[in-house]
Amino acid sequence: MKKTEFFIGRNFQDNVGCTSGKVIERVSQWSKEYMETEVSSILAREGIDGYSALWINGMWKGEAEDTYCVVLFHDFTDEFMKAIARSFRNTFEQESVLIATQELQVSFI
Repeated sequence: MKKTEFFIGRNFQDNVGCTSGKVIERVSQWSKEYMETEVSSILAREGIDGYSALWINGMWKGEAEDTYCVVLFHDFTDEFMKAIARSFRNTFEQESVLIATQELQVSFI
């Protein structure tokens, strides 16, 4: 069994959005509720029933950034996990999403 962690930043790549040709300032972070809903939706769409999540403090390119860490225990391929990471990256408008995977001995007691 594998454990994969996805580290998803909450900051936008930039704080400027565009609506109807007018430049507007966006909030600097996704809301926690939005992220939780979207992560659950992405994983459910891929047939994943459960996951753990942590809110952590991270750093990206010298800047502090609130980060959402999603933890999965699974037997899926690395390519499948990368596809999920790309979904997270695109949905949350991130430059990248960090993935950490390791082999584990896991049991439910």
